[in-house]
Amino acid sequence: MVRLDVVFDVMKYLLIILSIFCAGFSRAQQDSLIPASHDSLRVSEEPVQHNEKKIIKFSASPSLGITFNNIDKSEGEETLTLQWVAGLQSRFGYEGNPIQFNASIFAQFGQLVTKENPPKKIQDNLLVTAVPSLTLSDQLGLRVFFEVTGETEMGQGVVDDTIPSNFLDPLFLYETLFIGHKTNYQSDDGSKEFQFTFGVGYAYQQTITNKFTLEKN
Repeated sequence: MVRLDVVFDVMKYLLIILSIFCAGFSRAQQDSLIPASHDSLRVSEEPVQHNEKKIIKFSASPSLGITFNNIDKSEGEETLTLQWVAGLQSRFGYEGNPIQFNASIFAQFGQLVTKENPPKKIQDNLLVTAVPSLTLSDQLGLRVFFEVTGETEMGQGVVDDTIPSNFLDPLFLYETLFIGHKTNYQSDDGSKEFQFTFGVGYAYQQTITNKFTLEKN
């Protein structure tokens, strides 16, 4: 048989323990609502992650020139000529860390059109350059560059009035791997820009031809 006074004593102790637990829990909640001191913020402070600065530039400048001539040599004899030249200059630049990429295109094509003869190619140049680079040292400003330049002709025609040429025939490739430094200056208004790159490395030249005949040195 269970005595009532023992039950009451047990319940009393349980109520005391429960009240202490509740008091401690409420105290912990109040402490969590109190703002942390300056010292505690300093201890838990994490380094600020700076966003990587990236610069992208692109420019394109097309051009077109047309010249029409009408020459009367004598009575009943007339010569009509039409000369046109189209060009394109384009640049692309990406500056990031640690990877950078720059590219440029120079294209120019022109013909001389007469009534008596088929069109004659007077200008045909295509120059494409791609320069990826990788930062080696931010303090010294050193990068490793790999420059590839391709020079060719675009249209079918005749070079020096004797040698026929076609698209990518011939193709001159210039490949350069070097370690150097690039200086890039731009005015505040963006109207003036100066770039200068120098370094030491290795250069290699290739010539790819199909039907085009190269002269022997």
